[in-house]
Amino acid sequence: MNPLITKSLLLLADKLGPSPTPQRVLEVLHEVGIANEIDLRAYVVGSTFYTIYGSGTRTARDIEHELAAQYELTVDGITAIRLRYAKGLRRKRPGRPKKS
Repeated sequence: MNPLITKSLLLLADKLGPSPTPQRVLEVLHEVGIANEIDLRAYVVGSTFYTIYGSGTRTARDIEHELAAQYELTVDGITAIRLRYAKGLRRKRPGRPKKS
């Protein structure tokens, strides 16, 4: 296993204590900056979209409109989130583009 992941797990285990609840795990991840608001929103929107899409006959656009209203985002924003979620990618970090 990656040494950085191992060390992170040890640090989080110390911070969480024995038998942490899922709520406590998420609170600590957010507190230490591992899970920020943008990443959490992307996870919630992406997983909600594919749960609804896979369980019925609704169109992707219809679901996107519903989620846009629910989370106060644009439809294009929802589309971008769900496409990144489907590809398993994280959001792009700010910075200068790399030269090829």
